[in-house]
Amino acid sequence: MKTKFLCSCLAIVFALSSCSIEEDEPQFDLNESLVAYYPLDGNTNDLSPYRVNAQNVGARTTFDRFGTANFAYEFDGSDDHLRIPANEHLNFTNEFTINLWLKTDAAHLQQVLYKNISDASKNIAAYGISIGYAPFEDEEVVTNDIIFTIAPYGIMHELRKFDYEKDRWYMITCTLKDETMYLYINGKPALMKYIKGDIATSTLPLLIGNNGDGKRPFSGSIDDIRIYNKAKSTKFVSFLYEQ
Repeated sequence: MKTKFLCSCLAIVFALSSCSIEEDEPQFDLNESLVAYYPLDGNTNDLSPYRVNAQNVGARTTFDRFGTANFAYEFDGSDDHLRIPANEHLNFTNEFTINLWLKTDAAHLQQVLYKNISDASKNIAAYGISIGYAPFEDEEVVTNDIIFTIAPYGIMHELRKFDYEKDRWYMITCTLKDETMYLYINGKPALMKYIKGDIATSTLPLLIGNNGDGKRPFSGSIDDIRIYNKAKSTKFVSFLYEQ
């Protein structure tokens, strides 16, 4: 009788423990507040509700981070890029999240994602992601930085995380929330910075793989570009990295 009672108690404890574990595991809707999504699975279609497809200028399909052929896009480091038409859903003032995967085969300054301010004469990104850094415009000296840029009022602010490796996939996540920039690398917080002011809006296209004047072409592969109009949490970013 005691044995049966003990077994029953253990079964109850295990059941309660299992419920507790399931409750602690975060479950997120990857489509909530999604305004642009380019999985780049053989095409440059936008799978968000807004369906703003990207124009492909020269980039070719390649292997993704799982080794699946034609499920990412490769950029030649010369003039390949994707051009996403300007639309109101990609103009942000004080909150957003950008997430993408990249792998580069080069170590010079390159633009990954670039949204220019409306004054095209000023080569300043309203928001952007780049890799590599040439201090004092001296391209003989380049550090392997991952860079998140925002330009409120046309004044550029940057977060830089040093030392990416060539030929390795990275998930880069950039968020803005309540005048604070956050940079995540591979699902983990890397840096944060307080800024003042709203981001400049823009009627220019969003570029993937180059900047506004074409002088910072990206060499490597890009995959799974997601853009949200809300700042996602650290737990969400970690969850996204595991997908």
